[in-house]
Amino acid sequence: SRCRRSRLSKRRVIIVGHQGQDGRLLSQRLRQRGDLILGIGKRSIDVDAGMTTIDECRVDQPETVHHTIRAVQPDEVYYLAAYHASSQGASGLDLHDDYLASITVNFLGLLHFLEAIRLQHPATRLFFASSSLIFGNSPIETPQCETTPAMPEEPYGLCKKLAGEVCRDYRERHGIFASVGILFNHESVYRPPTFLSMRIIRGAIAALRGSEEKLVVGNLDATVDWGYAPDFVDAFPQILGLNQPDDFVIATGVSHTVRDFLAAAFGHVGLDWNDHVVQQPSVLVRHRTGRVGNSAKLQRLTGWRPTLTFKKMVAMLVDQVTLETGRE
Repeated sequence: SRCRRSRLSKRRVIIVGHQGQDGRLLSQRLRQRGDLILGIGKRSIDVDAGMTTIDECRVDQPETVHHTIRAVQPDEVYYLAAYHASSQGASGLDLHDDYLASITVNFLGLLHFLEAIRLQHPATRLFFASSSLIFGNSPIETPQCETTPAMPEEPYGLCKKLAGEVCRDYRERHGIFASVGILFNHESVYRPPTFLSMRIIRGAIAALRGSEEKLVVGNLDATVDWGYAPDFVDAFPQILGLNQPDDFVIATGVSHTVRDFLAAAFGHVGLDWNDHVVQQPSVLVRHRTGRVGNSAKLQRLTGWRPTLTFKKMVAMLVDQVTLETGRE
């Protein structure tokens, strides 16, 4: 049955990866909508009052995933869990272990949820958070849309690509409502401090406060399609609210260089970034050139639009992080 739960009933939602940036933002949004949420993290489970309680759900243990879907009977599942070694700095893993960890979280975990939905509650709608890294560092066309050939160049992108294909397979073979969001870079105050965006923002704030330590960055000409994470997360439930599941690029459609980000962040606090930054090209592991998304399909079907320009986004993040660090 494709019937949704009665409007008088609260939607029951599972967020896998609820402690990450997107999971935290999505939890806030859906609670404002009135939903009941079960959040699944690496080592914890958070349950809203009135929601079915479970003892354990691990993405690498399919029996616990099946039990969770059977017990909760969710209206929606958002699979946001992700393992990405390079985004976490030096992981200490060799290539074999990097692949193994990426396959477990980015691919097998999703597969377990799709199969559990098929067998335990096929009316559940699933959203999978994919990544622009499926297009690789030199995409075959610019901008990239849903039909652009995927050419991943590392474990994370490859596993995201395979997971997206599994979503399409389950919806075509089994009629499961499984949609894919191909996410380009999106920032918020919940980004870890190791991310380039947060390093720049924190560097600008430190300089304003009198720090003489130089901020070390990589290729100043590297380009990124940067968006505001709350805008991107707003698209997730809109995608699950459509009549049919599909794949959707979520992006601003505008790219900016690292130099642009520096100018926006330092300029917002009245400083010249050239006085506080040192370039060291080896810092940037991936040279992001040519990845910019075309979200026309999403905009046409949902009316979604980014609410902030690049400069306004950077300025807002600087202000928010300034307040947060001022309390530390």
